[in-house]
Amino acid sequence: MDYPTALEKLLRHAGLSKQKPSAEDFQYVLYLISDKKTFRPVQPLADDVVACLEVVNQHLNGAEPAETDDAAKASTLDRALVYALSSLLTTGRKYTTWVESESGFAPESVTEMRRTVQAIELGWNFVLAGDSNSIRKDVDTWLD
Repeated sequence: MDYPTALEKLLRHAGLSKQKPSAEDFQYVLYLISDKKTFRPVQPLADDVVACLEVVNQHLNGAEPAETDDAAKASTLDRALVYALSSLLTTGRKYTTWVESESGFAPESVTEMRRTVQAIELGWNFVLAGDSNSIRKDVDTWLD
C-alpha cells in the first residue's frame, strides 16, 4: 500500500471520504452498532487503521524511523491526515463511552471497543513520535 491509498483508507474509516460508506469503514460500523444496538466486530477495522498508520509512518519518518535522522523526517503533516485521525479518535471515544454505558452489550464487546480505540490512539502517537520501526508491534506491546 502506498501513502495516497493509506490516506484514502483512513478518510474512509473516519467517514470523511467522498466514497459511499460501507461495513468495512470504522465510523460507519460504529453508527450501525448504535443504530441496531447490536455489536459488530471492530478489531479487524482497527487492524486496518493500524496497517494504514504503518504506511503513514514510513512516509513521514523514513523506511526505518528509529534510524532516520530527525532532519530527514517530515516537519509538517497533511491536514486531511490529521483530521482523519482526530475524527477517528473523537468518534471512537464517544462510541466507546456509549457502549460502556448502554446495557445489553457483553463485557467482551465493551473490552474490544475500548482496545480498538486504544490501538488507533497508540498507533497515531507512535507515528507522531517518529521513532517506531513497527507500529503494529509497538501497539501490541503496549496493549498487552
